[in-house]
Order: sequence, then structure tokens, then C-alpha cells
Amino acid sequence: MYEVMVNFHEKQSHVNQNRFKINIGSSGHFSLLLLHTCFDLAVSEEPHIDYIIYYIGFFITDLHEQLSILHSQSVSTLKPLMTVYRGQVISIDELNNIKTNIDGFISMNTFFSTTLDCSLAFTLSGEGSQLNENKVSVVYMIDIDTTITTMPFYNIKDLSYFQAEDEILFSIDTIFKLISVEEHCNNDVRVWLFELKLIDKIDNDELDGLYKYFKDQFSGETTSYGILASILYEMGESEKAEKYSRILLEQLPPDDPGIGVIYSNLGTLYAKKNMLTDAFKMFDKAIDFYSSTNLIHYSNKEHFLSIAYTNIASAHLDNGNYTEALKTYEKALDMQTKILPSIHAHLVNTYNNIASVYSEMGNFHQSLKYYQLASDLCQQGALPHNHPTVAVIYNNLGFIFDKLGNRSKAMENFEIALEIRKKCLASSDHRAFSSSYTNIGTYYLDDGNYAKAKEYLDLVWELDSKYLPVNHPEFATTCNNFGLLYEQQHDYTLAFEYYQKSVDILTKTSSLPPQHPLIAVANKNLARAYRHQKNYERAMEQISIALDIEHSLNPINLSTLSDTLYEFSCIKLEMNDCDTALKSFQQALDLSHKCYDSKKHRKISKLNKEIGITLINCGQYEEALKYYQQALQIELDVLPKDHFEIGRTYNNIGAVLSKLKKALKH
Repeated sequence: MYEVMVNFHEKQSHVNQNRFKINIGSSGHFSLLLLHTCFDLAVSEEPHIDYIIYYIGFFITDLHEQLSILHSQSVSTLKPLMTVYRGQVISIDELNNIKTNIDGFISMNTFFSTTLDCSLAFTLSGEGSQLNENKVSVVYMIDIDTTITTMPFYNIKDLSYFQAEDEILFSIDTIFKLISVEEHCNNDVRVWLFELKLIDKIDNDELDGLYKYFKDQFSGETTSYGILASILYEMGESEKAEKYSRILLEQLPPDDPGIGVIYSNLGTLYAKKNMLTDAFKMFDKAIDFYSSTNLIHYSNKEHFLSIAYTNIASAHLDNGNYTEALKTYEKALDMQTKILPSIHAHLVNTYNNIASVYSEMGNFHQSLKYYQLASDLCQQGALPHNHPTVAVIYNNLGFIFDKLGNRSKAMENFEIALEIRKKCLASSDHRAFSSSYTNIGTYYLDDGNYAKAKEYLDLVWELDSKYLPVNHPEFATTCNNFGLLYEQQHDYTLAFEYYQKSVDILTKTSSLPPQHPLIAVANKNLARAYRHQKNYERAMEQISIALDIEHSLNPINLSTLSDTLYEFSCIKLEMNDCDTALKSFQQALDLSHKCYDSKKHRKISKLNKEIGITLINCGQYEEALKYYQQALQIELDVLPKDHFEIGRTYNNIGAVLSKLKKALKH
């Protein structure tokens, strides 16, 4: 182990080799300085973090234990209150994240080195000199209540090679409360000052439940060394999680109980990156591993087998294979109900996943049922109230309420989900925020509030650009949403560009099957863009592709088929094929009535108006008036009173009445 760390240090050309001093005391432990320096390098060297942490995990534990012992031995000699400092350089993005977290908490993911010397901290910060525009100098000023005993720290001056630094070292996982953030400028010196306060975990009610949950969850891993991969994945660090998992597969014996979990987790990582072939290979290995007769006496076999089936079902869901996804989720649920208590986090996840399948199939009422089952378990304590999965459930509930026409309940749930994510996620640019921003953005888009819609969709675009490859299906969905935004503002040129980009992503570069529902949606939107250009031949080509996919799905999604038939009808109407248009509009309306029990739904209102337009073109004014009046009643019930659609409908009714009056005169 010593050789591993020495070799690692020798590869770091920027490291002051004089700092690397080995000193093994009578206890047989490596010195605090060696362990602290090793860990600092491990977490700062991005390409090596997974490799080096694997090898020095035991030493990280040793460092924490030594700090704890030294802290307990010295705490009685300390003053009740003391202040320490730390100077460093951080990025502008990190500064902005911290500035939004006043009165919030900061958890350190490394051993945290500070000094009693304030002037030294300012010097180490660089004091704003020779920094590029993306970096800033910061000084942490930390007030310590030395009676706090759960957060180990110690003055390592006598153990350090650099005794003049008067260094106070905090253990990993230390939590501080952020009191204030202020910029200090003096001549050429520009430094941001962060005022922090050391807190005791047990006094932190907001984080304590979440902390205990994750501690219990990760302690349930088959092997302790598997915990890091799980934590990295939860943090959104999928690349690091994959690298570390690969290291484990290389180092562990083939019959280690943790191998199956690693295969299953790798399958999930690949599925999220849309590498479905690799994902299913890993899932098959996980199933084979847990089905092996060598593990027949392994007590957790059924539990981890159910997790593997859950991950397989999720990959089927992402691949648009909803029937297979539902069948596999139900298989996992059957296992879980037999081996788990009735209130358990895994049941929450499975109910949520089944609800997602029903949502994708257009069965929104069945979806709502399962989302509520998941929500009920959360309220009964299956998960901490601020757990990321709770945010997912609220976000999904909002989506379903929106689909069912309950707009107020939709936004209420979107806002709860976003608030939970702000509290429990490590940074404001965590990938999980994308789904919240998407739902809120499209909500404002439906309301005609284009400025707010663009504000949120821009945030989604930033996150997609940061975390997703350009051929990822979710990128295509974001392009579709921007297309809708510009289309509704009558910027048909920009709308066409985004719709075309979405189709190109899904059909030319992604690994989705050609009959995937997302491809149907993208082609339907592109057909509408061609319709706006009066290019009806190309519009019919695209809408035909969409209809073929919709009819090939098993089961057929009645909601999206209704949308596609609606666009087909609009094209036919503009081509003056009123009979075909009227017939297709009526089919779309009939499907919508099957999807939504309530007649108070905007999609039904929209279809009523289009049928009204078609009837006007056919000269059936009295029948058209009936459909417009039905549409108006729905809009008055579900839209803000000043919504532009209501004014448009009144205008249409006026036009119909005018035509009726003229017809009666004749």
C-alpha cells in the first residue's frame, strides 16, 4: 500500500515532493500528514480518484480514527470558541452555487485543512491576483464551538512538516452552516469571504433524516467497498461510478457477493447513457450471477435479484418497450412484497416505475394510482421527506395532474419537487433539476407565458449540454420543447430548425429502435412545421411516419395517437380535404374522451375548436357553433380569465354568428 501511494505521488509533477514525508510512529500507523496529503491529492486529481481511493480506503478510515482519538484527547484543553481560516481558489460557478445557499449547509467531501493564521489564508487564496475570469479567490472564516464532539478536528502543527502553518484539520463529512458571503475589495486585492459555523449533525433536523437513510441504505450493500460507487451514482457522477465499478470487477474474486450488484449497477449506468446493448449484457450477467447454484445459501439473493429485474425493466422503459417493462416491474414487485416489509423504499421505487410505464402508455388514471401509492409510502416513512426520490414522485404527480387537466395541482407538485431538490442535491446544476425545469417550462408554455417558459427551458438546455451526449433522446425532447416555444410565438423558421434537429438526433445518431414513441412525436412536430410552410407533401410524409409508429405500439397510446390524428386532420383541412379532416378530428376527440374522464380538459377544448373550423369550411355553421361553445366552456373553467385562447374563441364564435346571420338573410 505504501508503494502505491509513493508511486502515485511521483507521477504528480506539480506536487512539492518535500511535503511527502513518511513517519511511522510506535503505533504502527502512517502519519497524519501522509494520509491527509494522499487523500487531498486523490480527490483533486480527477482522472485518478477512483483508482487511488480504492487502494487507500483503509487509510482514509485510519486517518478519520486518528483524528477522532486526538480530538477527544485534546478537546478539554481548547477555548470554548475559536475561529479558523482557509484560503483557496474556486470557480465562478461554484461561487454562484454557494451564494444561493445562505443559511444552508455545506458538507465537505474531503479532509478539510484550515489555519489559525488569517493572513496566511488570504495569501493562500491568491488575493485575486493572476486569476482568469472563471476563477475567484475565497477565504473561509469558520467559527467553532469546541464543545461539539461529533465532528473531529485537531491542530496538527506538531505532526506537520510545515509547522508554521498552524494547521487545523477537520475530518471528512464535516458539515458547516453558511452564515454570509461578501466580497472584499482593497486596492488590487479582491477576495470573497465566506462566514461559516461548525454544526453538530444531531442538531441538524433538516439533514439528519436523509443522512440516516443513506447511511442505512449504503450499509446494506453486499460489500463495504461497493458503497463508493453507489454514492457517486447518487451524486450524479456516473462516469466516476462506472470507473470505480470497473476497478472492483477487476480486483474482486469472481464469487464475491458484490459482483452481481456491480453488474446490475453498470447496466443501469449504460442504460442511462443510452448504451442499451451494453446495459442488457450487464443485466444478464447480474441475473446469471444471482441464479448461480454457488449462491444458493446467500440470504439476500432474492432481494438483489429483484433489484436486477427492476433495473432491466427501467431499461425496457427507456427503450419504449412498455409491455415488457410493465411485466418485468410486476415480477420485481411480486418478489419485493414477499421479502420486504410493507413500508420500504424499494416498494416506493417500484410503484413509481410502474406508474411511469402507465404514463408512457397514456393510461394516466392508472399512472396516478401508482404514483399515489408511492407517495403514500413516503408519507408513512419509507423515505425521508427530503429524499431525491420524493422529489421525483412529486414531479411525476405534477406531470400526471397536468395531463388530466388539473393545472393548479400540477404546479403545486412541481414546486414541491423543485424545493426538495434545492435542499437535498449537492449543487444547483445537478442533472435531476432538468426534469423539474422541463415540466415547469412546458407548464408556462401551455399558459402562454413565453418569457417564463424560455427561462426554464434555457436552464434545461444548459444541463443537457453539460451532462448529455448530443445524441441523447432527452436532448431531442428539449429540442422539441424549444420548437413548441418558437412555434407558438409564430417564429416558424426557428421552430422548424429545432424540430428537424430533434428528428435527426432520434433517427440518425441515437440507438433508439425505429418504432420508438419519441420518434413518432418528433415526426409529428416536424409535420406541423412543414404544414406552416405550406409544404403539404412533406408534412404528409412526416405525419405518416408518426401514425405508422403509433399504430405499431403495443399497447397503443391513445393520448399520443389522438395528438397525431389531430395534426393529420389539420394538414388535410389546409389541403381542403374537409371530409377526411372532419372524420379524423372526430376520431381524435373520441380517443381523448377515453383518456380523460372529465370533459374539462384543454385537449378536448382544442379538438372542439378544430372541428368547429372544419364545420365552418363545410358550411355547417349551427353545428360549428355548438363545438365552439363547448370549447369556450372548458377554457373558462381551466384557463386564466385573461388567457389569449379565450379571446380567440370569443372571436371565432363571433365570426360563426356573423356567418349564421348572413346565411339566414339568404
